[in-house]
Amino acid sequence: TGELTLGGDNSYSGATTITDGTLIAANVNALGSGNIDNSGTLILDANGAFELANVTTHSGATTALAAGSTLDAGQFTQEDGSTLSIDLGAATDDAVITADSVALGGTLNVTGIGSVTDSWTPEAYTYTLIGSDSAITTDFDDLTVAGMNREDVDFLTIDGKVDEADNTHYDLTASLSWYADRDNATTDAHGTFTLSDPDGSFNVAATLTDVDDTLDPGSRWDGKSLTKEGAGTLILSGDNDYSGGTTINEGTLVAASTTALGTGLVDNNATLVLDADGEVSAVGGITTHSGATTQLALGTSLDLGDSALIQQDGSTLNVELNSDSVQPLITGSSATLGGDLVVSDASLQARASDAEFQSFKLMDMTSDISGDFTSLTMNLTDKPDYLTVTGTINPEDASEYLLTEGLSWNATATSATPAHGTFTLGAGDSFEVTSVLGDKTGNGDWDGKSLTKLGAGKLTLSGANTYSGDTNVQEGTLWLSGDGSIGEMGSQQAVNVASGATFGGSNGTTVNGKVTNEGTLVFGNSEETGAIFTLNGDLINMGTMTSGSSSSTPGNTLYVDGNYTGNGGSLYLNTVLGDDDSATDKLVITGDASGTTDLYINGIGDGAQTTNGIEVVDVGGVSTSDAFELKNEVNAGLYTYRLYWNESDNDWYLASKAQSDDDDSGGDDTPSDGGDDGGNVTPPDDGGDGG
Repeated sequence: TGELTLGGDNSYSGATTITDGTLIAANVNALGSGNIDNSGTLILDANGAFELANVTTHSGATTALAAGSTLDAGQFTQEDGSTLSIDLGAATDDAVITADSVALGGTLNVTGIGSVTDSWTPEAYTYTLIGSDSAITTDFDDLTVAGMNREDVDFLTIDGKVDEADNTHYDLTASLSWYADRDNATTDAHGTFTLSDPDGSFNVAATLTDVDDTLDPGSRWDGKSLTKEGAGTLILSGDNDYSGGTTINEGTLVAASTTALGTGLVDNNATLVLDADGEVSAVGGITTHSGATTQLALGTSLDLGDSALIQQDGSTLNVELNSDSVQPLITGSSATLGGDLVVSDASLQARASDAEFQSFKLMDMTSDISGDFTSLTMNLTDKPDYLTVTGTINPEDASEYLLTEGLSWNATATSATPAHGTFTLGAGDSFEVTSVLGDKTGNGDWDGKSLTKLGAGKLTLSGANTYSGDTNVQEGTLWLSGDGSIGEMGSQQAVNVASGATFGGSNGTTVNGKVTNEGTLVFGNSEETGAIFTLNGDLINMGTMTSGSSSSTPGNTLYVDGNYTGNGGSLYLNTVLGDDDSATDKLVITGDASGTTDLYINGIGDGAQTTNGIEVVDVGGVSTSDAFELKNEVNAGLYTYRLYWNESDNDWYLASKAQSDDDDSGGDDTPSDGGDDGGNVTPPDDGGDGG
């Protein structure tokens, strides 16, 4: 038992005996030059001629020649009960087996006939399988095609026999049953192609034309219609013009030429694949029944002429697209839609923004399209979760069917994905939503009004968004720019920034609602001077707040129209270290300030004497005396700056004092900074540059 492969260039002259199992000869010289005595399975699988002595296949054994392999032997013997299998996938006009003498018996199995695509002309084709120097006086007991009895291969009329002219050749004659009556074959002509093997296929490159005028009287076939039966695949690659229609009852029919389907109606009850790398003509129309699929392969379009496309409920239309696909993909007189639409689109990539979304014209009919698909499925790899495709009849022209890219947020019943509010962007990726995100009807997985940011990439919102649910920045960066805002004035929604995530906004952007920051909150960016980021609601800071301004041009403001609570968080500001009027980033709080926040100042300048100090935190309500604490030394020139809380106005200032050799405390009017970091500080990466 088992399998042995010989691939060497062997020169032994003794016999090769196979008592059991399988021997594969992968080199024409693998078996030496001696006799072959086969009681198991011998496979000759090398492109070329095997030159051997005597070859004997005993009862119960099999000798097989792969495509491209030929055999030249002394005596060639197939005993009764044996099998000879020949793959004609690379057949030529020469005999596959030649010998000095030949004795035949058992079963001849022929495979690969359907692979000889250039041979299937309407006329019968003859293969010379075996040639002998002496007369062949015996014959095979059975002839099978791909393991099936020849009677089961209904689309071919096949006959194998010893040539009666000189008895030295064994020929296989094959022709399409379509032309059997015209060729006076022993079988009746018909248009049925049955391929029972699910893995089997047959390619008809011959032209199939009407033969109704050559049918025998009493024929039950109309001579001009084709029927596909069985689970296998029938490939039509010829220039066909039969007019009686095509019926697909089982398996798959592939139209591999633009005129493969003739001129009649295609009635599809199984699978129809249009794969012609061009415009397939189906001028008789196509009806896809419930449970059946019609597929347009990449590079293939469909012209129905003056006829209709009908996709019944429960059917599937499957189209493959890319950026080079022609528009419209399907044309005809009319379309009645139902069932499922499946789209494989290699052109749907992560856009820079929703302003770049595109539409694809799938259909353009002469009359209005009726019905609609019940579902749309996108077969994509690495599709961003925040993008989807929606299929709709064009509201401005009902004869067109469009596939339109859009945000998953706005998905409808005819979109490829259910609506949701999650935006996942990988590291280095960015996307800008320029449109307005408003409340949608919720579903089982989404409330229709909440946004979640996932992934290390950056999502920018530049529209005046009105959605009323929470915003959860769990990973990466969520940035507001342009007219960007979250919520409407007076909204009670929440923005939650997780540890490790970043949230912020450029000048003029607004959040209406409460903000809880455990990550990084950034106001303004390095390309702006004097930016104001407004939070209309309370702010709780457990993470880091930092100005996005350049250290050389401070002046950004985080404006909190509410109360501020520091829960051990930090605040980084850029400041020009000079007198009271020096430029600085600032935190403005209209309500109260409480809790504890560590303040870090990144200063430039030569220093100057202050009077009241440089205001860095403006509190409109009441501030506790320990709400902010300076955590780094701030020195400029001859001056040291320390943080001072003015109890009369509840604001916080940087007050300067000239350094002296005997200066040890900084004076009673300025609290100690409590820090030992020394000098300027570098704020954490704000994640918002260029927003």
